[in-house]
Amino acid sequence: MGKKVDELLDAIQQKNVRLTAQLITLAEDGSSNILPTMRELYRHVGNAMIIGLTGPTGVGKSCLVDRLISAYRRAGKSVAVIAVDPSSAQTGGAILGDRIRMQEHAGDPEVFIRSMASRHHMGGLAAATGDALTILDAAGWDVVLVETVGIGQTEIEVAKAVHTCVLVLAPNTGDDMQRMKCGIMEVADIFVVNKTDMGGADLVINDLQRTVRPAGSEENQRSVVACSALRAEGIEELVAAIGEHHQYLCEHDLLRQVLQRRITNQILSIAQSRIGTMLAPVLGSSSTLEQYVKQVLKGDTDPVSAGEEIAQRLLVRRW
Repeated sequence: MGKKVDELLDAIQQKNVRLTAQLITLAEDGSSNILPTMRELYRHVGNAMIIGLTGPTGVGKSCLVDRLISAYRRAGKSVAVIAVDPSSAQTGGAILGDRIRMQEHAGDPEVFIRSMASRHHMGGLAAATGDALTILDAAGWDVVLVETVGIGQTEIEVAKAVHTCVLVLAPNTGDDMQRMKCGIMEVADIFVVNKTDMGGADLVINDLQRTVRPAGSEENQRSVVACSALRAEGIEELVAAIGEHHQYLCEHDLLRQVLQRRITNQILSIAQSRIGTMLAPVLGSSSTLEQYVKQVLKGDTDPVSAGEEIAQRLLVRRW
């Protein structure tokens, strides 16, 4: 990027949007040029309040994020948004781009909005989301909102990356709720029933309240909030619920655990990426892997033995 690391750090911490966007792009591309800066950025994380919003497609997550931006800005807080979109099958880029509903904030220097392509990464996030969160956290943004792709129960990865995980549902999502019972619903902190201006919202709210707070339960850090993002109703209640959950984390010394989970995931992601890079010359080309496949199909070997042989070749090459 043509700048010294200390100059980059100063610029990023002064919320230089252009340089911040460039850093996130380098993280997405897996560029080694970002490594010296990232090593320094890790020393400055732990101050942002990071909130994840997930849920099925069509429940109004983007509209809700837009309302949250406005609410936090009214409170005088700077806001950064990472919106993870599905990938284009042709280009690998984000299909939706920056969310149209959020564009009214585009001229606000205290708001940063970035779309990231999932690039078919499972879990509702993009592979570089962790790095993007590190960049934005270290840059001094007060609130970072992460909106996931919207694919259902497999989006539990977001709960490992944020302080507060908000699951957004809407009326007529009963089947989605059933599918998510063993996934994201188990790790979400706040349950939002959006589109309460539609019929059937009370049924979803009642179902959630039974699920989240079973009779006799003393659990109180999880909550259910009803709102209509379209009508800007219930947004302050949601902001209050997020604040209460963050306070709970602070009082029980849980914020460090969240940071530890995020760092753990980043370490594993970096290690896996490096292993993949080292594996390429071991295989030589796709034809090498194809030979193993043909041997398995012929019955000359099996997938376990083939995988172990490749791993052994990697170890021999490294040591």
